[in-house]
Amino acid sequence: MLLVAVAAALAVGVVALLVGTLGDGEHGAMLLAGRLASSASVLAVITAVWLADGMHHVPPTTSADAPPVRI
Repeated sequence: MLLVAVAAALAVGVVALLVGTLGDGEHGAMLLAGRLASSASVLAVITAVWLADGMHHVPPTTSADAPPVRI
């Protein structure tokens, strides 16, 4: 889900940047592009840390009498 959010924010940001630079220089589009670029960069860092830390793995389910799994 994080990767989809990064891709969506990046895509909308690129479109807003193109509208702001290639169009009539609309100020609102440039502001939107900047906001989405910062949001996409934060989401990208969170996704990278989440994947690198291994937090996306779920420990296997075992029986109730099995020793606890340390994460």
